[in-house]
Amino acid sequence: MFHWLRSITNLFHRPGKRTSSSAPPERVRRRWRSLTMRQRQVAALVGLNFTYQQIGDILYISPHTARSHTRNVLSKLHIKDKAELCTVLSILEEQGVINLQAYGNQLDHNRLT
Repeated sequence: MFHWLRSITNLFHRPGKRTSSSAPPERVRRRWRSLTMRQRQVAALVGLNFTYQQIGDILYISPHTARSHTRNVLSKLHIKDKAELCTVLSILEEQGVINLQAYGNQLDHNRLT
């Protein structure tokens, strides 16, 4: 059942080919790696434009807990809001640090089954 939750590590793989034009500072990548797995899951779902209620339903946590995780992610990454988080996530995805598209596809597939 919910194999995507177990295979969440596929979302976060080693950086591959990097482009220097849109590279976030190394400290942002280090901060990303300092997040817990649950914080990374919530951040990825925020990046895919899910609401706190939807995140809670997917991860079996309350919407309040999803919001708390999001606040902690913002604090740890030293960014101000969810819009900036989405920007950072898209840059990290460009660099191959994360793979939001694959994660979104896994979620869509699991909803259909």
